[in-house]
Amino acid sequence: DLFTFIWQQHRTLLSYCIISRSVISICKELNGSMVLLLILSVDKK
Repeated sequence: DLFTFIWQQHRTLLSYCIISRSVISICKELNGSMVLLLILSVDKK
């Protein structure tokens, strides 16, 4: 019972890490595109 509990906790932690990683990568991509848009808008002026 303790083993299954630890396994479930580990799985949730692992899935959370994977989710947070994907969220961080999405945020990085968004930041990159925002920076590009800013540079383009500055170049147009």
